[in-house]
Amino acid sequence: MMMTVFSKNLKYLRLKHHIEQFELAQKLGKKGGSSVANWEKGIAVPNLEVLLQLAHIFDVSVDELVQYALYEKPFPSINGIYFELTRERKQSVYYHARKELNEQNKITQFSDVVEIYGAVSAGTGEFLSDTEYHEAVPFSGEIPPHDYAVTVNGNSMAPMFTDKQIIFVNRTKEARSGQIVIAKYDGSNVYVKKLVIDEQGYRLVSLNKDYDDLIIDNDHNLEVLGIVVL
Repeated sequence: MMMTVFSKNLKYLRLKHHIEQFELAQKLGKKGGSSVANWEKGIAVPNLEVLLQLAHIFDVSVDELVQYALYEKPFPSINGIYFELTRERKQSVYYHARKELNEQNKITQFSDVVEIYGAVSAGTGEFLSDTEYHEAVPFSGEIPPHDYAVTVNGNSMAPMFTDKQIIFVNRTKEARSGQIVIAKYDGSNVYVKKLVIDEQGYRLVSLNKDYDDLIIDNDHNLEVLGIVVL
């Protein structure tokens, strides 16, 4: 299998940070370095959870990791400066530059390609993503700074989100009451819901009132995976 942008980026970033394959594997909770070696050879591709871990380790976004040739020698001027920025500041610079370019060209909307890393349920709890699922799909409109994108399955978050809509997510383990979260409920099913914390307790709430709340208590656990970019 030919080396991909991701495999070349991974090797470049690993060497740039002076990390051995076995050491990186340990950071990812792997027993040996064979997984990292296979990724760098283009034989295999890690799942979304590992991609998020790698992005965090190397301080880049998932999009940069899988789409942009970070391994190529940057040009002088802004390119060199851009590469030295943190992931959040890179995103800010990129989207500001994209906005300026479209204003210059009198474009109010633009088409782009978004990497989708699975689907989250807005309905009854099925989780459609398998460990290797990812797909590049066309997207029209402004793409906000984000860590990863997913599609919505179901209508429980209507009218805010519709079935099959692409939504953008910032990775985090913490959330406040009132935020729209991507969350794993009871250790398996992954939802997009509104987190509500009040005198009644903790729960995940659907905007479509045809769906019951998901209660979070001693019998039902919650793991926040991200906050939806609104």
